[in-house]
Amino acid sequence: LVVALADAFKMETCLVFCRTNLDCDNLELFLTSCGGGRKFAGKAESGKENPYSCVVLAGMRSQEERNRNLAHFKAGDVRFLICTDVAARGIDIHELPFLIMTTLPDDPDLFFHRVGRVGRADRMGLAICLAATSPEQMWFHRCANRGQGCRNTRLVKEGGCTIWYDETACLKAIEDRVGGPLPRMDAGNFSCPGIVDPLGVLGDSAGDNIRKRRPGASSETGEGATGSDASGAPGPVVYGKARNDQNLLSTMKHLQEISGAVSELEILEREMQKQFVTLAARGI
Repeated sequence: LVVALADAFKMETCLVFCRTNLDCDNLELFLTSCGGGRKFAGKAESGKENPYSCVVLAGMRSQEERNRNLAHFKAGDVRFLICTDVAARGIDIHELPFLIMTTLPDDPDLFFHRVGRVGRADRMGLAICLAATSPEQMWFHRCANRGQGCRNTRLVKEGGCTIWYDETACLKAIEDRVGGPLPRMDAGNFSCPGIVDPLGVLGDSAGDNIRKRRPGASSETGEGATGSDASGAPGPVVYGKARNDQNLLSTMKHLQEISGAVSELEILEREMQKQFVTLAARGI
């Protein structure tokens, strides 16, 4: 789902919260495999190495590695910073557009701490929570090796390293604090009427934000919500940027004006490449 959300919302940068260090490690391995299997090993010459490049900010990593990873993320060298609550406490990332929680926290205060990472200083931000609709058995390691190589699936009360985690109860506690229900996304297309429509299924002004697959080093900007320009007319919202930013609105208008010409150039380029290959095969 993290990858599907990244694709749908064209996420160029995102902070991802996981429940445990082990969850961080597993997500790092998964994103790395999705990006071609090459783990981030330092700043590339230009741009991000792959569409799912990531680093981890978790307690089991050394302080030196955590500092280095945070610096790479802030510099834009990688797209995803995967972290735990303890490791991410107090960090401030300028113009952070997206945040994903892979598991709801059991403490509402942690929820608000996470959400507070995005949408700062009048910038638009989107926080997305992934929550199970029924209790799940999860790791809760009390063993000496802190989960490394552990396969003890018995419950903690039975001397094992797992617990039943009920995210519906976590969600209720959060909504009680908020004073109302949190908006729900459609599980298939991630739309939420009046808030987000990344794939354009609702037919509103976000409908031109269609995502099929992330390019290796795209310069696209995540969007997919509706807002308004200075005159009050509906307009795009770009997460990480200020609402009604006139420079941004002007740029978006220009991109819409030239989008047709760019599409035609793409078609011409493909035709030229086909002709080149055909002529080369004939020895011409």
